[in-house]
Amino acid sequence: MQKVLSSDYVNQIRKIWSECGASSTSNTINESIYHLNKVRDIYDTLTIGESFIFIINHKSGTFDYVSPKSESILGYKSDEYTVELSLNLVHPEDLDYVISIHQQIYNINNNIIPQNRTNYKFNYDFRMRDSKGTIKQIHVQHFFLEHNKDFLPINFLCVMTDISQLKIGGYQL
Repeated sequence: MQKVLSSDYVNQIRKIWSECGASSTSNTINESIYHLNKVRDIYDTLTIGESFIFIINHKSGTFDYVSPKSESILGYKSDEYTVELSLNLVHPEDLDYVISIHQQIYNINNNIIPQNRTNYKFNYDFRMRDSKGTIKQIHVQHFFLEHNKDFLPINFLCVMTDISQLKIGGYQL
């Protein structure tokens, strides 16, 4: 049985995201999702393992979109995969690491020239449990999807790739 995290971890992540992000004033997220869905087959051939995507809304601290492939990788349907669930699936030994990575992303975004923020991609990996309790090594990539006029993130596109065939545990990539 999966241990449910205290709300402290979820609140930490949401606080980091909201301090780093901006509110959306456009409808480009729907256009982006449409285009992402159109290139999904091409995208799948470019990754080193089975992947799914999700979009983080920084101000609300929620996922605006989760691709259906989340079910084949982690065993959860896209409408079930929430921030709370995602953090609950992180291996307990990797949870502080994941929180610190999000804090580092926030710090980097605050310390670079705003116009250069869109040139950055953030990568890290950690262990997660799927719905059956199997531990998987997950590689995550974060990209700016939408930003405001001050180049603060409104939405991040995230790619989660199962790299269990490459490694389990050990040092993060």
